[in-house]
Amino acid sequence: MTLSDPYFGFVREGTKKVECRVADDERSSINVNDKIIFKRRDSPNDSFEMRITKIFFANNFRDLITHFGLENTMPNVDSVDAAVDIYNGISEKYAKVEMTPNLSLIHISEPTRRTPI
Repeated sequence: MTLSDPYFGFVREGTKKVECRVADDERSSINVNDKIIFKRRDSPNDSFEMRITKIFFANNFRDLITHFGLENTMPNVDSVDAAVDIYNGISEKYAKVEMTPNLSLIHISEPTRRTPI
């Protein structure tokens, strides 16, 4: 999975404890204890591995961000509205989540292993 800056650094450092992803076909087989390689979007050779410790499903980004708090989901943003706008701007698929409440989201929380690859 790829992450843009500054979120790549936030996840690697443990500042961002919750990574939100749309539960699409690619991520439907992800389970607790699976390892995920995160790559920096602009520099794919910069990567690290983390283990999934929890998966949580929500109907939209707003619910997920509100449930886990800005400090854990978007530590550099000062409002839920701003955080939702950022997620909606990632891609058309992400923007549709807010309009299609039946889509679920994956919550990746507090990985216990941060290993440079």
